[in-house]
Parts: sequence; structure tokens; C-alpha cells
Amino acid sequence: IRVNRLSGRSASDSQALQQAEVLPVGTAADAEQVLRLLLPALDDDAIAALFADGLLGSARQPGDPFATTPRRARWLRPLSWRRNGALLAPPVLLLRHGVLRRTLVILPLARLQSARISQGPVDRALRLANLTGHTVLGPVSGSLGVIDRDDALDVWERTAAAVVSASAADRSHRWDASSEAVEKEETA
Repeated sequence: IRVNRLSGRSASDSQALQQAEVLPVGTAADAEQVLRLLLPALDDDAIAALFADGLLGSARQPGDPFATTPRRARWLRPLSWRRNGALLAPPVLLLRHGVLRRTLVILPLARLQSARISQGPVDRALRLANLTGHTVLGPVSGSLGVIDRDDALDVWERTAAAVVSASAADRSHRWDASSEAVEKEETA
């Protein structure tokens, strides 16, 4: 498990990369435990679903909740087109890709700085789009390419609304203040 940290170091700095490694090697149970600590808003069922659908799943499975690369674009991602996908599951945006080296990027909505949809000429011709969630710089990339344009737009719109709600409700940046002091300050 790697995380992007606001450390003041360059994203390519070797020490910053070492600090980004939260769990260099571990079992699925170890990874689930770390995710429970990093994402306390998710319950045990949601954490288990992250592994079942996000890390291990693919569009071949019935009921896959991810917006994936459509069949018309499989030639752009010949090995991973069935795994490539995005899912908004508040309080996180999930981006998965890869077959041989499976990757699941978890972007907490309260920490998402912005979201972007982009298209190149080939993407436009095939009705595809690329989705990017921006966070602090680090080794974890929040980019996902070659998904259906309409699905990407839907995920982007729902993410934009969910980010506002998640940011307003988030109090983790105020860890050193008592809840009473935070409430007084917000009402003043």
C-alpha cells in the first residue's frame, strides 16, 4: 500500500518514495487492516468489497459495479480492458487497472483537490474519455484512461457533488481541536 503524503519533498525523491510505503509487503488481511486505519469511514463489508471488486474483480464477473472500458476500445487496452474501471463509492473514488500487476487507486473524496475528464482525437472518435482525480503529488497516480465517455461524465458529475459533501463533513484536519471548539468556530 502506497499513499501520497504532503511532505514538502519532491515526488521523485527516494526518501519521499520510502515514506509513501505504508505496507511494502503483506497478506490480504494485512492490507485490509491498514485500509481500516487509513479509511475509518468504511465498514468491514466495504473494505472486503474493495478487494473483491476493486483488486480481484473484472468486468467478466456478473454485477461488476465499475464503469469499464467498452468492447469497442479493447484494442487500446488489449490485456486490461475488462479490468480498467472507475467507481464512485462514497467516501472514496476507486480507479482500477492492470492485469498482471493489478492496481486499485483509492482517492478519499475529502482529500480530492479536483477531478478532470479529457479526450484526445482517438478518444473522441471512439466516444471514450480519461478520468483523473487530483491529489497532492506523490507516487500514486489518480488517472484512468479509455473508459466510455458517458460513464466517465457520470462518474465525474457524481464525484464533483460528492467531493463538496465529503469536504464539508470532514473533520480529520482538525484532529488537535476539541469538537466543542470546532463547533463554536464554525457557528461564529
